[in-house]
Amino acid sequence: RRADGAPGAHGAEGARVAVIGCGAIGLLCAATALSGGAGRVEVTDLSAARLAAAQRLGAEVADPGLSGEYDVVIDAVGSAATRAASVAHQRPGGVAVWLGLAEEEAGFDANALIRSEKRILGSFAYSDGEFAKAMSRIQDWDLTWAAGYPLAAAAEIFTDLMNGGLHPLKALLLP
Repeated sequence: RRADGAPGAHGAEGARVAVIGCGAIGLLCAATALSGGAGRVEVTDLSAARLAAAQRLGAEVADPGLSGEYDVVIDAVGSAATRAASVAHQRPGGVAVWLGLAEEEAGFDANALIRSEKRILGSFAYSDGEFAKAMSRIQDWDLTWAAGYPLAAAAEIFTDLMNGGLHPLKALLLP
């Protein structure tokens, strides 16, 4: 929490959290917010399978999309449209966390960001300590949406994903 009592990206306890994009990163963000005590976690995605995986984790589907304002909005897609939505749906003083790298354009009115005292945090990598902490947290989580495949299947899986396929949600290639 910030000094004024508002939740920050690290203090989601009791917060209303939105996650845009339910690929592997978005699903893990939703699970992290839920395990961190978020009051409500709503998710949005174009894939019914990904939304179902988020619901199994305990998130609620924001149907047909985000509505209202959130304390924390996590953009796990990174398009101009999702970045704009992450800013538009923050409450004044809220925070957006940008993780996705789909496009370079920001897609939002920067003046509105300033007037509403909203914040955007970017995150690209993690430290060894953060990775170890994350591994200890996920031991009891439902990760059945991730599937292991032999390394020889990589080309087929990536080709399917590039052509619009959405299964598997996360492929772990095993040597």
